[in-house]
Amino acid sequence: MIRRVLPLAGAEHSYDVLIGAVGYESRSSHIASTVRARQRLYFPYSRQSSAAFMRNLSVLESLKNTTLVKADNLENFATAVDRTLSDIADKSTVGIDISSLDRRRLAILLASLQRRAQELNTLRADLLYAPAAFSPPDPDLSSSPLEAGPVGPAFHGLLRRTSLPLTAIFGLGYEPQRAIGAFELLEPSRAWAFWPDSNDPKYSSALTDANRLLLSVFEPRDVIRYPVLDPGETYYRLESLVSGVSDASRIVLVPMGPKIFAACCILLGLDETDNRPAVWRIGVSGRSSPVDAHARGDVVGLTVQYFATKALASSS
Repeated sequence: MIRRVLPLAGAEHSYDVLIGAVGYESRSSHIASTVRARQRLYFPYSRQSSAAFMRNLSVLESLKNTTLVKADNLENFATAVDRTLSDIADKSTVGIDISSLDRRRLAILLASLQRRAQELNTLRADLLYAPAAFSPPDPDLSSSPLEAGPVGPAFHGLLRRTSLPLTAIFGLGYEPQRAIGAFELLEPSRAWAFWPDSNDPKYSSALTDANRLLLSVFEPRDVIRYPVLDPGETYYRLESLVSGVSDASRIVLVPMGPKIFAACCILLGLDETDNRPAVWRIGVSGRSSPVDAHARGDVVGLTVQYFATKALASSS
């Protein structure tokens, strides 16, 4: 199977199926209500009860051809996703609304999609993201204990000899001290930080405050800015760095910050190569206070094209 990751070709057409989650952020229903689809499959986080969650749920319930499946359990979520994707035909187009999918569910979904693509000649998937207007981070997160580990069973990376140095690539977010905690946990021999550039001075200020300690141990050349609103360029920069260091090290990708960077990391973690990286999730123990986020109004993303080798040969 051949996979190509490209800039989003456009989210204006109708998808055969659109998959996403209903969360507590106001932006959670933005893509579902603005993008056309013959079928929608959305997963409400049933433990949520905020006003924004109830509004999002009401929006989804009002849309035609929409199925809502409660699947807080990861195993049930995986089963529902596999069942839906098993029904899609060759040459289908799938939309994936990543805006409210947590990293573990996003990893499950993209892994399931790739497995299904291996059974078809061609498949196109658009990863759609509704960027959020700035909201201040939850101040309580700075004192919460961290949880860390691979984002899923398929994301341990290639098992390589431990004598190879560990390289860590961190995606920065504005959660206080989370990145430095991950850095101290992994103790990498080499590290880079990807800084999300969203052209919002408030967000940039919050990023600086949250990561001041980590940035003090990084050389400026090891902090790579990426454009949140241009995921194609973001994927290219990350892929280029991973490709450049993978032969001589074990790589761990740690995507904090915007979900679109997490999607880029997970796609690289699914590469069918001899030196694919591990992808880790860094979260907090227990439940944190929900922080609302409103959609800016635009939709950005990536187009992922899957081809069976024989299908690619016949089209050339």
